Amino acid sequence: MIHIDSTILNKYGNIKYNQIEYKIESYYSEYIKKMKAGIVMGMFDFLKGKGGDSDKTQTLTSPANGKVIAIEEVDDPVFSQKMMGDGFGVVPNDGDVYAPGSGKVVSVFPTQHAVGLELDNGVEVLVHIGIDTVELEGAPFDTLVKEGDTVTPDTKISTVDLEALAAAGKENTVIIIFSNMEQVENFDLTTTGETTKGSEIGTISAK
Repeated sequence: MIHIDSTILNKYGNIKYNQIEYKIESYYSEYIKKMKAGIVMGMFDFLKGKGGDSDKTQTLTSPANGKVIAIEEVDDPVFSQKMMGDGFGVVPNDGDVYAPGSGKVVSVFPTQHAVGLELDNGVEVLVHIGIDTVELEGAPFDTLVKEGDTVTPDTKISTVDLEALAAAGKENTVIIIFSNMEQVENFDLTTTGETTKGSEIGTISAK
């Protein structure tokens, strides 16, 4: 049920930033293809409503042991300029990646570098491991969940070989993106800096 707004793709399908070309549409083509049907489902969810206010606000937890950073500090303009949505990053100390909140798995990339989730309050989350890691075609990753699985902050969703990422010249930041910001009332990142997986670092509220 995750989707990328077509206006973003039309505007930023090819951009140049510091002489580096980012091709968002091709980079996330599999993501878009798998989630098209989810746009319709999301509309029905909106029409049905999400329940009381207490159901709309959800705790966010760190998906890894490491340093939590604001999204603006992620070293990729596609993410730092919020072209995909708001969020945050974690520079990991080890290769274990967990769900940043309770919900379900809605998409697993064939290249294993990213997993799509829907939190219990309907907010859609992209867990993206590393920068430009789609180019590695899955080699350093092992996805531990499948579509339809229920997850909590204790659910390990993926592992990554950080040494292999470094050898390939890729940054290892675990990036959390909320991709349906039009359905987000408020996102509050309350903690940055060193933390441990599962530690509360903020909240996100759905409309």
